[in-house]
Parts: sequence; C-alpha cells; structure tokens
Amino acid sequence: MKRHLSAVLLFSAVAVASLHVQWLPEETIPQHGREGWEISSCSGDAWFYLQQAAGGPSIAPYKYRVLWPWAVGAVSRATHIPIPATWAWLNAACAVLAAFALCYMLEMEFGYRRESALLGGVLLLASYPMAHAMPYPLVDVPAVLFSILIFRAVLSRNLLAFLLFSGLGIATKEILVVAALMWFCTALPRLRPSDMLACLWPPAVFVGIRLALGGAALEVNYGLNPLAGEWPSYGTRLFTFWGAVHISAAMAAAFGPLWLGVFGIFKNRELRRQLPTVCAVITATILLSSRIGRPLGILAPFIIPGALAMIDARKLPRETRPRLTTGKTRRETHKEAGDETKGRKDANSALFNF
Repeated sequence: MKRHLSAVLLFSAVAVASLHVQWLPEETIPQHGREGWEISSCSGDAWFYLQQAAGGPSIAPYKYRVLWPWAVGAVSRATHIPIPATWAWLNAACAVLAAFALCYMLEMEFGYRRESALLGGVLLLASYPMAHAMPYPLVDVPAVLFSILIFRAVLSRNLLAFLLFSGLGIATKEILVVAALMWFCTALPRLRPSDMLACLWPPAVFVGIRLALGGAALEVNYGLNPLAGEWPSYGTRLFTFWGAVHISAAMAAAFGPLWLGVFGIFKNRELRRQLPTVCAVITATILLSSRIGRPLGILAPFIIPGALAMIDARKLPRETRPRLTTGKTRRETHKEAGDETKGRKDANSALFNF
C-alpha cells in the first residue's frame, strides 16, 4: 500500500512539475485600457478568436471554428462581462467538466478505483494543453472536453451521443474529425449501416462547415487547399535539426511523463484499438499545424487511462466490455458476459446513456 501510494504521489509530482517547462506564451492577453478591453493589444491565434467572438472578420482556419467564439460572444452579451474575461471563465468551466467526465469514464469504463480516477482528472488539469490554454482566448480546452465525450460515446456505442458531440466538436476544432476513425476502429471487423453513418458524419460536418462559409471542401490552415496541390510546409521541419528538436520538445511537453500511457494502452483492448487514432492525430498535428503541444490535448482520453495503468495496482481489464443496451442494467449485461463485479445501472436517457 505504501509503495503504491508513493508511486502515485511521485507520478503526480513529476506530472505537475512538467508545467514549469514551458516556452513564453504564444499569445498575449488583451490589455485593459481607458475604453475597456483592447482586443487590438492581443496577438497570435487569440486575436482572431476575439475578433470572431466580437462579430468581426476572421480567416481560415479560425473562421471554421465557429462554435466556441459564438458561445463566448453570446454569453458576453447576455452577462455584460467583457469577452476576454468571459472566455477565461468558460474555459475554466470546460476544464472542470472535462476532468469530471474523464474521472467518470475511468471508473465506469476501465474499472479504476475512485481515487485513481480522481488522480486522472487532476493529471488532465495539470497537463500542458489544458493548463497552458485555459487563461487564453483559445479553443483547445473545449476541444479536449468534446474529445472525452466522443470517446465515451464510442465505448458505449451510443450513436445519438456520438453524432451530437462529434458535430459540436468539429465545429469547435476541426482536428476532431478523427472521431470517424475512433468509431471505425471500435466497430471493426463488422460494420453495420449505423456504423457507416457514424463514420461518414464527421467528414460531412467538416466539409459542410467549409462550404457553408465559402471555403474549399478540404481547406486547411490559412486557406490552403490540398485538392489544388496546396499543402502546408510544416512537415519540412522534420528534415532540419532544430525543427526536429522543436517538434520533439513540444510533443514531450504536451503530456510530460504521461506519455508512458502509450505502453499502458496495450493493456486494454478498447484502447489498443485506438492506436490508429493516436497516430493519425500526431501525424496531422506535425504536418498541418504550426502548434504541436496544444492540439495533442485531444489524446487525453487515450493517454491518461494508459498512464494510470502503469501505476495502479489493479490493471485495466483485458476483455472487451460488453456492449450496453438501454433496456438492461450494467449488472445484467456483465453477468451475461461472466463478469458480475462491474454491474451498474444505465441511465434512463437514451442520449446520455453512454
């Protein structure tokens, strides 16, 4: 018991300490002048998001991330709280919801003890993508929340919840189009018509948002269209010494010692199925994004459960969790599968029964 507790405390200390290994902020917070918050004093990605929330023009890819700036602007107008302050408060609320959602998933889906599940929530809040982006006008914090909700829906095979959260997630940050791959990897080897619908929905939302806002179907960063032979040059960083160092350091900072979770992924069948998703997110981040650390935050629902498996005395179950239906309790479904230790009742709602 003492060894286990020592490992938990040490792991937590190292993970939280990794927060101090950061570069200078990539964005500046708007300054408060005589006429209130001056958005013009902001720089980086945050400037485009603030302009969008205030109803001003924006450019690709920021203009396609419509949900969160619109929500912040609506709340700001309703409460008469300045947009930057509203954004910080909503980011903090999203971070807390994401931590609770992850705790719930760790306990209900992966069988972790409650204290280990709570540790997972703390590690999520202490991770670089969350702690770094929380005070800034950015969309990375809600993207992590939607990533957790999408994976939870995939695990429980709740199609309605998946369609809802993946649609909202892609409207928040387009990298969540990988939700289609999440469902596809879980549905294999048998693809039913509902599985095909789930796999086609995220790309349809991705393309639909771009066409609706006057862009090309597959437009990526700063208006580049791969169908027209235009491709971001970020991938060339891999072929220079300092570029490779920058990418390696930024990836290491994303989760710090939590990257040990990659080895823990192999302890669970459902997590192991998501290895193509993990690889796809890392590849897309390196090739299509000027940032590295923040976009990788959507890997939290895969990395953190695997990382906890490296220190938790009770290992992740190796067997596939039985697929649940709205008409049975968890105890009944697990009893049919020969596992009576994980029975819990499903919620009555078809939407949130995941």
